[in-house]
Amino acid sequence: MGQLGLGLVFLLGISYFHNVSAEGRCPPGQYPIGDQGVGGCAPIPGAGGGAREPEPAGQWHKTWGAIASSDATADAGVATGRLSKENAEQMALADCGRRGASDCRVIYTYRNQCVAWLVPSTQDGSSRAGLASAKDSAEARKYAQQSCVDTGGKACTVAYENCTKPVYESF
Repeated sequence: MGQLGLGLVFLLGISYFHNVSAEGRCPPGQYPIGDQGVGGCAPIPGAGGGAREPEPAGQWHKTWGAIASSDATADAGVATGRLSKENAEQMALADCGRRGASDCRVIYTYRNQCVAWLVPSTQDGSSRAGLASAKDSAEARKYAQQSCVDTGGKACTVAYENCTKPVYESF
């Protein structure tokens, strides 16, 4: 073979290596799959080239609140920031009963919201309290005011107002 033939072989060899890609027709970190004209690429296990979903660093937990009241004594009990509805209700009942009432019952529960409980100044049979929850205290107060009735013409006053907030748990 002459010098021209060796030069041609050398150039073909360089161009052959220049067009080589990882694992045939696939990009680095992947290998060819498929057959008979239908092909694709799949990640090589453990190659580390694929993007991974980030692992969560924690999670948010919604919290509950509850209000319990006694018709006989007008005592009340509250709970806020509890991880379950049942726990919030139990704590509110216990808080209401702590004052001696034996007929406490849960009158309101709420989750990840603010609550406002307004009571009338006039305590006759026609007056009634207002109780509402909303995304913030001002809105909850507004809704509770709309349902509170004071037959003596006085303004209803806030007896209780609070917000439950989600709690973040880190892993």
